[in-house]
Amino acid sequence: INDCSVSLNILKSIGNLLIDFHGQHDNQILLNSSQHIEILDLFGDYNKIIANYKQGYAELSATISQLQNLIKKEKDLKQNLKFLKLQFDEINKVNPFENEDEIIENELNIIENSELLHNLTDEIYENLYNSDSSVFNALANIYKPLNQLNEIDPSFANYLEELNSAITIVREIASFSKTYNDKIDFSPEKIEELRTRIFALNSLKKKYGTLDEIIKLKEKLSIELNSIENFDYEIEQLHKKINTQKNDLKIIAVELSELRKNKAKELSDEIKKHLMNLGINYPNFYANFSLKETGDNSLKQIEINNQKTEFANDGIDNVEFYFSANQGESPKQLSLVASGGEISRLMLTLKTILADKTDFPTLIFDEIDTGISGRIAQKTGIAMKNLATNYQIIAITHLTQIGALANWNIVVNKIEQDGKTFANAKSLSQDEKLIEIAKMLSGELISDNAIESAKELINFI
Repeated sequence: INDCSVSLNILKSIGNLLIDFHGQHDNQILLNSSQHIEILDLFGDYNKIIANYKQGYAELSATISQLQNLIKKEKDLKQNLKFLKLQFDEINKVNPFENEDEIIENELNIIENSELLHNLTDEIYENLYNSDSSVFNALANIYKPLNQLNEIDPSFANYLEELNSAITIVREIASFSKTYNDKIDFSPEKIEELRTRIFALNSLKKKYGTLDEIIKLKEKLSIELNSIENFDYEIEQLHKKINTQKNDLKIIAVELSELRKNKAKELSDEIKKHLMNLGINYPNFYANFSLKETGDNSLKQIEINNQKTEFANDGIDNVEFYFSANQGESPKQLSLVASGGEISRLMLTLKTILADKTDFPTLIFDEIDTGISGRIAQKTGIAMKNLATNYQIIAITHLTQIGALANWNIVVNKIEQDGKTFANAKSLSQDEKLIEIAKMLSGELISDNAIESAKELINFI
């Protein structure tokens, strides 16, 4: 591109903006009624309202999807409601708190060793404080002489402080041991109560994991059970939102439909005028409108003029082109009435009309003239030449009437060489063009009449 190497993907994306390629089978698009609304919208000048409609339709679809997911979730939860409630009640009945199992195990260990704890604390209290030979009494007896020594020699001061600290520590240990001893509970009922509790906690842990996981599960179950109760309210709110969105979208859809009908009349007049120039003297063409049929999704259904229809991505309209080429013949669907030549001329007409709408600088027609011959071929060639005034037209054709009118001709043929087949393309001078046109008229043996006929075709315009 402009002497710069680019990737194939970039080349394709730019090519799609520069060139409109019409292949041999693209005429079939006209026979597919689902494509007709796109052709009409391409002709119409209402891109902004189409964008507004598509945005509104996307928002409506998103809300409907949200509602459907919520309804499904409600259904799934309600199906599991009994099981969820059973789990929640089982956990809630025990109602464990964080680290409760560790706390109970520790408490149970203390109570089960209460006799030993009683004896040991009593022994500590007696030896440290309560007996005549207690540590406290011994230290107290030392205090008086050490204090007297300190008064005489201050070097004993530090040791006197240490002695005071030791007496304080002994008193505190003795006091704690006495208090602890007084609180020891020998109650068998308390032991049974704690064992029953730890059994209940272990039963939950066996089913649901650690105590931390059980507490989190209880919170989750509580949320889900509460959400079931709130589903009705949430669903009601989404229904209200959908109704509001549908009413807003209906206004846009009706406006878009009216614009399409007005543009369809303009398109019909344009097509008739062009078809007459292409040799169809009594063309009749119009776009038939009907409302889209309602499907399974009732949430997208609306009523317009007492008739039910349904929002779709492209609006509420079904559009199908009706056509007749003969006087006194009622228009019918294109697929029922149009011949190959008529379809080719109709497609060329549409390409001509829509050229200004698409902004393609280059149009490629690969045998768009299928089914056309004689006088009509010449009219088709003239139409293509007129279109080439504003656009670059590249046409692959087998018709002399069309090839003769081109500003520049390339002849393509196959060459067999060394058991292989090659395609060859050769740009023609004016003299070579004359010879090729004459060949197309008379074959390899070119007569003087063929030369003269070729000159007439080339100089027709």
